[in-house]
Amino acid sequence: DADCVASLRRAGAVVLGQSNLDEFGMGSATALSVHGPTPHPHLPGRTPGGSSGGSAAAVSAGIVPVALGTDTGGSVRLPAAYCGVVGFKPTYGRISRYGLVAYASSLDTVGVLGRTVGCVRTAYDAIKIADGGA
Repeated sequence: DADCVASLRRAGAVVLGQSNLDEFGMGSATALSVHGPTPHPHLPGRTPGGSSGGSAAAVSAGIVPVALGTDTGGSVRLPAAYCGVVGFKPTYGRISRYGLVAYASSLDTVGVLGRTVGCVRTAYDAIKIADGGA
């Protein structure tokens, strides 16, 4: 597991799986995935945004209360806005990226998507640890 996932597990989270995203995290619609496009959970024919659109769609559909994504230039915040959930990109370095594949190392951060600010805060409190600290 990546450090952030291991931290969630230690805090008692049940990890259900991985969600869909744009191939290599490069996209803004979650349409270019090896698994096919991710539909918007409430607006057929619309995109959930990207690249972490699968995470936003899962939260918005009520499948999970929180999900993780990675954000370089809006990949957590935009899908959260498109799907009507909370998206949080913390300051660079606040969450370990160990175990993730970097897109742009000096800009990438792990972000949290959730149903409420409280859900996001709870998850963030469990995973906020610098690289190599898990």
